[in-house]
Amino acid sequence: MSLFIWFLILLPFTLQDEIILPETLTLETFKQQLSTQKLSFVEFYSPYCHHCKTFEPIWKSTYNNNKDWLIDHKIGFYQVNCVENGDLCVQEKIKGYPSMKLYSNKAMFTKDYNKDYNRNEKDIMKFLKEESIKDLTEFENFSKLIGTNELIQLINKISNNLEIIIFLPSKFSKDINDINSQYRDFINPIKFISNKFDTYIYNILENLSIVQKFGLKLDEIQIFIKLPNRSKFNMFKYVSSITVDFQYEFIKWCQQMLEISGNFQSIDSNSFNNERDFFDKLPQEIQPSLSFDFTNFIYFYDPNSTFDEDFEILNHLLEPLSKLQNIKFEKNTNWELFKNKYWYEINSLNHKDINEDLHQQLELTFDEIQFEIQTSTSLPVLCKFNSILPIVEIYQNFGPNEIRDYFQIKDWINKQSEPLIGNFNEDWNKLYKTGENTLLIIQIIDEISSISNVLKSLKDYKYVLEKWKYWELIKRREEKDKELQDFKNSPNFNEIEYHQKSIREIYPINDEIKDVKTSFIFANNTEILNELGLNINSKKYQENDLLIVDLSNKFYYDSKIEINEPLTSFKPDDLTRVLLSLNNIAKEKEFPLLRNSPYSSKLRRLDNIHIFGIWGYLILIVKLIVVLYFIKNSTRYFHYISNLKIHELKFD
Repeated sequence: MSLFIWFLILLPFTLQDEIILPETLTLETFKQQLSTQKLSFVEFYSPYCHHCKTFEPIWKSTYNNNKDWLIDHKIGFYQVNCVENGDLCVQEKIKGYPSMKLYSNKAMFTKDYNKDYNRNEKDIMKFLKEESIKDLTEFENFSKLIGTNELIQLINKISNNLEIIIFLPSKFSKDINDINSQYRDFINPIKFISNKFDTYIYNILENLSIVQKFGLKLDEIQIFIKLPNRSKFNMFKYVSSITVDFQYEFIKWCQQMLEISGNFQSIDSNSFNNERDFFDKLPQEIQPSLSFDFTNFIYFYDPNSTFDEDFEILNHLLEPLSKLQNIKFEKNTNWELFKNKYWYEINSLNHKDINEDLHQQLELTFDEIQFEIQTSTSLPVLCKFNSILPIVEIYQNFGPNEIRDYFQIKDWINKQSEPLIGNFNEDWNKLYKTGENTLLIIQIIDEISSISNVLKSLKDYKYVLEKWKYWELIKRREEKDKELQDFKNSPNFNEIEYHQKSIREIYPINDEIKDVKTSFIFANNTEILNELGLNINSKKYQENDLLIVDLSNKFYYDSKIEINEPLTSFKPDDLTRVLLSLNNIAKEKEFPLLRNSPYSSKLRRLDNIHIFGIWGYLILIVKLIVVLYFIKNSTRYFHYISNLKIHELKFD
């Protein structure tokens, strides 16, 4: 094994940051430490408590994933060891472990984290955000109310800072607090935003022509940002939901847009200055955490052969990129380094990581020619990887027209930018789009880290899929070569006519493959599965159980192939095999279940009729009538033959 491979294997462990929590509080430091924060969230625990040990990784990951937000909003995140600080725990009336309480900056108890909230990162952060909103009133308001003339000047000028323009469908005088009552809940978030960026507020009811020009609505708040140092491609609308606590996601989006637009400014800008910086940004192993779920795009180019026209497409892409979340976009000149070291070595490691049985069954080998075909492209080129998974996707192009095709690139980016892990409890309506040529994996979990085996299975599946696409490409090329040779040998061969029909080998291999999405659902909140007809056997799904929903038809799967046993994340190879089989690769016996089936398990065969609706039952009725008709006539025929034979015997 080369030194570079060992470098890739060991790098994650050397780069991985240890989660360092704030020091635990004591009776002596309790009031003093809490007085330094606006709010403090405190966990009282015992090191001997089983529930505390179970909760510990959730507490750590919540702090680590949201550390910047907590610091930004001056919210302390502390612990108290009640074995070592019994007097403090008695003072705070702790009756069980773990107990979590919220305190003000005067060390005054404010609120218990009670049983209305679950002990997971999502609910903890929801609780803290709800409580922090009440504290937003302390922020000073720096936003400015502007009229039509000021708005026009603001839009036309080039500024050095990012600017926020808020269009309010309300009438007010010179005070933001005079806005209509239905929008007053947004005053505090706007104050918070105005402490971060230059913020301007315009009343759209003052000039309806502005409404028409910007395509605004008269019954909702709409927000635009204006990027700095740009004369064009500089105004973008915030398209996510604007709620009473939208300011956190909004500021995160603003920072994302600033970073992306900064990387688009000139040919010379390059985010990676040396090889170590370059590899530090690339995923080396699976990271099962939502905080790592970023889609990274890299625009590789050769500075000696790239023109301004090649970068103009990037400015046009700012608009579709503005509608996406959790993305990063870099420019880079290290294509050969990326291709021949990182991508090559990661492919090699992914190959060795495949289950041995699958290796033997599919006769997998690491093919140098396949890698060259997979990475063959002209420069500039777009590549994508997700920070969670060490797999690279490429927008292959073979000429300037293809890399400058706005619509094709936009479609590719939109498809590649979907989050790798979806929260089914929150986003099921986005994930559960029936009719898509997609397999949706749903894992029952208690904490996010348990999804690592599913990601491992997804990595193996994608590797085998690329191998199969290569085999299919070679097979179809051989068939086409044979077809061409047969055509040449025919007496009516017209080479021009043949090449007009098949000058380019366009194989719709990707169209034949079902996409795969991964999602999770918390074990204490699986009712949605019943509502969507994904639990027709009334199972009590447990943590680490898996379901696969085929969105292109009406079936789902919750068992292994060949043997009808529950599908779980404990055996990722089973999931890989099911995904391959559902794509007709390494096809094996499956056990499909019809969503919303009206039949019990004993009558489950009738599902094959039920999927066709009323037509299925009509065809069944017609078939039954035909069968009964033949049975009836067969009976008459046999009676006739029998009587005839009896008559012949009597005659004899």
